[in-house]
Amino acid sequence: MTNLFQKHQNTLNQAINAIQTRGYWSLYKEQPNPKFYGESADEDGKKAVAGYFSKLFDLGQPGQTGVSNTEKSPYCIQSDISYPVCDVNVLIDAAKKAQKE
Repeated sequence: MTNLFQKHQNTLNQAINAIQTRGYWSLYKEQPNPKFYGESADEDGKKAVAGYFSKLFDLGQPGQTGVSNTEKSPYCIQSDISYPVCDVNVLIDAAKKAQKE
C-alpha cells in the first residue's frame, strides 16, 4: 500500500492543493468528445451553465434567512449566481425529520 501511495503522492498533493485553494485542477481533460456526446456538446454545455448566471440557485431548503452572492468560479467566470442562506438548526431538524419518514 505504501508503494501505491508514494506512486500517486504528487497527484494527491495537487488535488489537495486545489481543494484548499478552491482552485481548478483536473488530472484528466474535461472536453466532451463529439464522438460520444454529439458535435454540439461543448456549446450545449456552455449554454446550459450560462443559463444559471445572474439568478438565484434555489434549492427549496427550509429556514432561508437570506441570499449569498459570494461564489468565486475556479474558471474565472463572472457568474453572479446567488444561493440561499439557511438557518443551520432548521436544516438539521428537517434532515432528522426526513430520516424518520
